[in-house]
Amino acid sequence: MEEHYLFLSSQNCKDLRPNNIASDFTVELPQPYTLEGVWECGLKEIDVSLKEEMMYVCSDICRESYAENTLLPVLRLLPNEVKGKKRETYLVFEDPFYVRIKADTLTRVRIFIRGGRLQHIDSDSSTTRCTLHLRKWK
Repeated sequence: MEEHYLFLSSQNCKDLRPNNIASDFTVELPQPYTLEGVWECGLKEIDVSLKEEMMYVCSDICRESYAENTLLPVLRLLPNEVKGKKRETYLVFEDPFYVRIKADTLTRVRIFIRGGRLQHIDSDSSTTRCTLHLRKWK
């Protein structure tokens, strides 16, 4: 099976992307990933510290899905059992949801997190880390 793992952090590329924050960041890849054929992406793990009740983890490399009466490139919906309080969460997904990738070549990846009503989330100085699993579709 052809596959790649991308280990991303909101602290990556601060020199190129000084406006990166924990809830919205872009990582410039050191070299292009050429994806011949049909590929899909899954959120394998995430380390996040935000206080929203629900969080949509999204990426601009994915095709859009229906969420909250709109289309959004969602990787995963994360619930927060500690409502209204900051939650530091490290989650590993043994069976990630896979979403089709919309580009043939990847040079950068944007990860952004929206609240349960798709609102932008203000972020403090915390860091978000995540691992994406890219695999060639059967």
